Amino acid sequence: MKTKKINSGRTHQNVSKYLKASLLAIVMAATAVTASAQVTYRIYATREGLVGNKTANGHIIASRDHFVALPSGTVLDCNGCSTYTVNLTYPTTGRTVNNVRVYDVGPWNTKDNYWHVPRAEFASLTRGLPEAQAAYQNGFNGGHDEFGRSVSNPAGIDLADGTFWDDLGMSGNDWVQVTFNWEAPTGATYIVDNANAGFSTSANWTTGTSATDKYGADYRYRSTAAVSDAATFTANLAVSGNYAVYVWYPAGSNRSATTPFVISTSTGTSTVTVNQQVTGGQWVNQGVFAMNAGVNTVKVSCWTTAGFVVVADAVKWVKQ
Repeated sequence: MKTKKINSGRTHQNVSKYLKASLLAIVMAATAVTASAQVTYRIYATREGLVGNKTANGHIIASRDHFVALPSGTVLDCNGCSTYTVNLTYPTTGRTVNNVRVYDVGPWNTKDNYWHVPRAEFASLTRGLPEAQAAYQNGFNGGHDEFGRSVSNPAGIDLADGTFWDDLGMSGNDWVQVTFNWEAPTGATYIVDNANAGFSTSANWTTGTSATDKYGADYRYRSTAAVSDAATFTANLAVSGNYAVYVWYPAGSNRSATTPFVISTSTGTSTVTVNQQVTGGQWVNQGVFAMNAGVNTVKVSCWTTAGFVVVADAVKWVKQ
């Protein structure tokens, strides 16, 4: 991947080849409840300028343009896309602008996704602290960026002229509040109940309501059998990362002590067995798993020891 180094510390990348792939839209109707918190940090912003130049995604910079640059190509939008956007607030003027697209790579670095866990580079730095800021203020990396250049300001975001002057009313480089709209905060929670659209199963699963320790109004159950007839809980996770998976079920002596829960992960699936005869009526932690952004599933299988029933009631994913 070619890079062009500019005296101001901005780096632009020719990434048009991998931006040609179209985005897959995943539509899910109200299957998850997420935490309302946002990933927001106080970041030093500089004005990009460079009118007439080409950004890393091929956009030609216009006079008083509206976009931002971030120092990692992992969140670079295709020209005209808005998959990755930020909200900006400038405390000095009190102005806010929302959903500004990420059209360029910089300032200073190209692999410093400081808003994300895990970081691609500079893993020893705290989340939300740009490498350039650490280099400038604390002498991190000898005061240099990833190219060995001496960092002359703590910038972690570049603003196009229109965003800088017109949207925020800035007259010089300064600190702004940046919300990274694609990022899920630690603790973001997704819950899918058997009554949600994110749940599916065959007609062989019966609806139950009598158990007092159920989640919500009802649950599903099925007799164990040596067949592939799973109940499926599906969540659309906003970002990749590690998620704790919890399951809820009403317990009972006729339940299976070896109910298989098949959990999708970033590398395939992981199966855990749950004793549904005990610890009912609460969230039961099944462990932490690496998952990709997008559709993820937990399936309750009935393929286990005969003579019992397995229960599908609710599943929860929690971002770690």
